[in-house]
Order: sequence, then structure tokens, then C-alpha cells
Amino acid sequence: MIAHSWGSIVSGRFAGEHPRLVDRLVFFGPIARRARRTDPQRLPGWRLISLKDQWDRFVADVPPGERPVLAKHHFDEWGEAYLNVDPESRTRLPHAVKTPSGAFQDIYDAWAGEIAYEPALVTTPVSIIHSLHEPRAQPRGVRPIPLMGNISPPCVASRPCGVCIVACAVFCSGGAGAPGSCSGLDRRRARD
Repeated sequence: MIAHSWGSIVSGRFAGEHPRLVDRLVFFGPIARRARRTDPQRLPGWRLISLKDQWDRFVADVPPGERPVLAKHHFDEWGEAYLNVDPESRTRLPHAVKTPSGAFQDIYDAWAGEIAYEPALVTTPVSIIHSLHEPRAQPRGVRPIPLMGNISPPCVASRPCGVCIVACAVFCSGGAGAPGSCSGLDRRRARD
């Protein structure tokens, strides 16, 4: 199962509740639980999201002078299709799509320490891929190896716990079988 961003919450919950139905997981830019610092923010049922909001989201963590993950001309093409999903989007100023807040609420809850699933219940191998430019995605003890552009390689945990789901155990220190490591078999399975 492959999941991106908010989809990692949904697939993590599914994998935890139905482990026999998921052989392995790939999380690309997953949402992770953070230490609780505040009460979760409550959002309204709907949000208006403009093209500027979307562009800002794509470039927020890109360091000055680095290229964004999505080229501006590709974003502009995508933006037209994005506005087309809401027939009223072009009647608003700025043009914006009316979007349900449910996924955003789940993300804000996770960032306030309340993720919608228990990562320790996920027992399948997990590969986590994230942008090297996203400081929130860089777990302690992880040594990413750049492959291309600003994407790091996958990390695998044979039996991820609440920490390993975020910590990408393959690149942590420790030998096979040690905490924060995985076996060669799991590494081979992840490549297959």
C-alpha cells in the first residue's frame, strides 16, 4: 500500500486494524504524531483554499535558492484543473476551492499529539520517503542518503513501533536485530 501525506494516517490505521491484508507500506511525506504542546485546534467544516495557498504549501520548506519539488509551470497547469473541481471556485476572490476540513483536522490533531491510529499496531514492513528539505520529517538518528533531487531513499522497519514509524529504522545506528535496525531480509523484501 502506498500513501502520501494525510493518506498515511488512513493507511496506517487500516494496516494496524487489518495486518493480514497489508504486505508492506510505503509512506511518502507521512503525517506523524508530534509531542503535545497545545490543545488540538478545531477547524470549521469547510475551508477555502486558493492557488496561492497551494503554492505556498508546495514551497514552504524549500530553502532559498533551491528548486521546489513542483516547477511553477507545472503548478500553473495543475492549478487550472484544481480550480475546475469546484464550479464556484472562480466566483471567489481570490479564486479558491471549497474543501472539507476533515483531512486538515486529522493532520492538526496529529501535530497536537493525537494521531488517528496507533503506529505500534502496524506490524508490516514500512518504507518512509520524505523530502530532505522538510525539517519536520528528519527524525533523530536517521542518516538519509540523497538519491535524486530533494527526495531521500526509503527506510524500512521490520516491526515499526510508534517511534520507528517515523524514525526510518534502516538508517538508524545498530546492528541487525538491535533496536532501531532491521534485518537484511526485510531490506530485501522492501526492494522487491
